[in-house]
Amino acid sequence: IAMRRLLKVVGTVAGVVALAACGGEETGDAAAPADSAAETTVSEAAEQVADAQTETNASADVDADVKVAAVLIYADWCTSCKIIEPKLDAVKAAGPIDGLQHVKLDYTARNQDALLAQADAVGVGDALREYYEYEELKTGVVLMVNLEDNAVTDDLTKDLSIEAIASTMAASVASL
Repeated sequence: IAMRRLLKVVGTVAGVVALAACGGEETGDAAAPADSAAETTVSEAAEQVADAQTETNASADVDADVKVAAVLIYADWCTSCKIIEPKLDAVKAAGPIDGLQHVKLDYTARNQDALLAQADAVGVGDALREYYEYEELKTGVVLMVNLEDNAVTDDLTKDLSIEAIASTMAASVASL
């Protein structure tokens, strides 16, 4: 429930900021909000994210058995996302992978700070910051994050089959 609330709030944050790149293209600078009303909305949404983060952290012991997060960097306009998301849905439909949690971060507004706030709220912010220190921010990519050492261990792209995605996810959990 906390995760659903968080993702709803995160969608609000992402929906009020500017637009970005897709499927491996590098990102540009995010546009500034056009007026003070937009800035107020962003501030209010940021407060909601902080509230949701507190709620998520409070329920951290519920997810104590989760070892790996499969983090989809998603945007509504991203064609790569439209290819990989149904593959992820097929993997999820085949049944849960013990120790794995699926996370979807919204980058529709092309705002890296908002994306990282979402990542922080679900406990993968440090891993994404370290990963993106060396890589350009891309959408349509699933980052496998080892939650024990908070590091990205693999990245999955639209070119992989459903079977390859599922086996990589299972291997990520089994390696811990």
